[in-house]
Amino acid sequence: DHQLSFPLGIGSVPAHAHLVVVTTLRGHQVRVYDIGGSGGGGGRLVCKMGKENGRSGNGEGEFNEPWGVVGTADSAHVIIAEQSNNRLQLLTLTVSGEGTKAALAFVRFIGDGPLKTPEGLALRSVGGRETVLVAEYGGHQVSEWSLEGTKVRTIGTGNRGSGDGELNGPNGVTVLPASGHIAIADCLNHRVVIFDGET
Repeated sequence: DHQLSFPLGIGSVPAHAHLVVVTTLRGHQVRVYDIGGSGGGGGRLVCKMGKENGRSGNGEGEFNEPWGVVGTADSAHVIIAEQSNNRLQLLTLTVSGEGTKAALAFVRFIGDGPLKTPEGLALRSVGGRETVLVAEYGGHQVSEWSLEGTKVRTIGTGNRGSGDGELNGPNGVTVLPASGHIAIADCLNHRVVIFDGET
């Protein structure tokens, strides 16, 4: 709709025909679009969060260079990685009116302070509970967090390098469904590194 300014992250909402898009630079917003054509309007903006006029912010529900986005399996929450605020925001997502209406609400910050340039996100199921994996571009590691905000572990040494267990500017992460292994886009080493998924 030509209203997106530098969309850098995109995620789906499993239970609904919706996309969550984060815009950065002159956007600094999270936007939810109905792409299912509900009410005759596929691709229609149904809600957004963040300051108006493209301004960044550091309060609850405000963003500074949002980058990664992932929706939980139950479609009740969305997690946003903020590259310049060095944190995640956990938001609730409520969809109503056969998908024609939606609302986002702030729940909590995750990793506010310890995270270093978080970019890519992925969800991982551990014992029936979801955790979020965070590719920390500036931290040269991937960290894993509970949705309650507790750090579970770190993957990688945290030291920039190209040896075994080392990462250099990781910016993407995913969980391989068959094995549970964790694949990391090791950006500045120009490779993908696969780690065992065990804690």
